[in-house]
Amino acid sequence: MKKVLIVLISVFLLSCCFYQMTLSFFPNYVYHRFYLKYMENRIGQENQFSILPAPDENSRLVVKPNPDFVYSSAFYNLKDGPIRITGELPDSIYWSVALYEPNTTNFYIKNDREFQSNQLDLIITRERSPGFQSEQILSQTKKGFVLLRLLKMKKSPENELTTMAHLKTLNIEKIVK
Repeated sequence: MKKVLIVLISVFLLSCCFYQMTLSFFPNYVYHRFYLKYMENRIGQENQFSILPAPDENSRLVVKPNPDFVYSSAFYNLKDGPIRITGELPDSIYWSVALYEPNTTNFYIKNDREFQSNQLDLIITRERSPGFQSEQILSQTKKGFVLLRLLKMKKSPENELTTMAHLKTLNIEKIVK
């Protein structure tokens, strides 16, 4: 009976350790692999938006991307201080902005209906600073990921150019205090 109890306790403790390790290690591993693949394929650089190629049945950089959306993304780094994200987005179609920590936790998401205008103006910072008109988002980590999704309009050359023109207005700049 004593041996069975020791085995059960050992299995329980190992299971708890494995569970905690999975929660701590695996999301950071996924983020790191995605970061390396992103940089390796020269899709982008830190603190710079990149428009991702249109997803198809072979796209797996992002798990099961929706082909009805155009994606623009950036890895951000706050080591030199806060950053400001600006851009002009369409006012007649759906778009959203999401921020992720390196452990893949989504800590901010907002869509077009929640913004007062089609002007995107956000500050990502580690601590709140007075004197800014822009919305300040507090990040628990220095590094993270920004994903902007824009619903595609009806397929036509004019709509493609309009969508790309909006995405090209996206900018990340360092804030000098």
